[in-house]
Amino acid sequence: MRRFMAAMLMAIGLVTAVSAATVEDAERLVRDTAQQVLDILASNQDKVKNDPAFLYGLVNEVILPKVDFIAMSKLVLAKNWRKATPEQRKRFIEAFKGMLVRTYTRSLSEYAGNTEINFRKTISQRDGKYVTVQTEILRKGRKPIPVDYKLRRTKDGEYRIYDVVIEGLSLVKNYRTSFATQISEQGLDALIADLERKNREQGGNSKVSDAG
Repeated sequence: MRRFMAAMLMAIGLVTAVSAATVEDAERLVRDTAQQVLDILASNQDKVKNDPAFLYGLVNEVILPKVDFIAMSKLVLAKNWRKATPEQRKRFIEAFKGMLVRTYTRSLSEYAGNTEINFRKTISQRDGKYVTVQTEILRKGRKPIPVDYKLRRTKDGEYRIYDVVIEGLSLVKNYRTSFATQISEQGLDALIADLERKNREQGGNSKVSDAG
């Protein structure tokens, strides 16, 4: 699972806002920003390997603001989102962000150098509201890793990532399953408190903007 977020982070790092974005814009954004993030990692290999603060800064300041965490959180919690209070939703979103930062930031070091992305196909649904950009991560001496980036066009007209599917496995579905089990056994408040505690203990602060 550590590769899920690493792949997502690498591909969406510098996605910029667009007005009335088209399907072609979605593919171009992923294509251009993927290369930009790869370049940042390749040109800062010492920092990537030895300075966790560098990666945390990259994730928090450049990458996470481009993820639609509201949509992602709704999908992850599923029926539990509908049952949650506004305060529970707010706390979950922040704790979930922090967990992703804490768990996956250092995985980016695996992609510092000798990494390319092959763009295979872009699929549009609902008149471009949802777009899937199908790619492969290519690393020297290793089997290609198929990665699908799922984007949605937000109310302000820009595309944001809401899921990543790597080798057929969805990040959203994976967390939906694991969180649903914990919620059924302990409740939503217990899940949120557990995420918050681990973020405090292990580091995982995130301050990002939410998509509409």
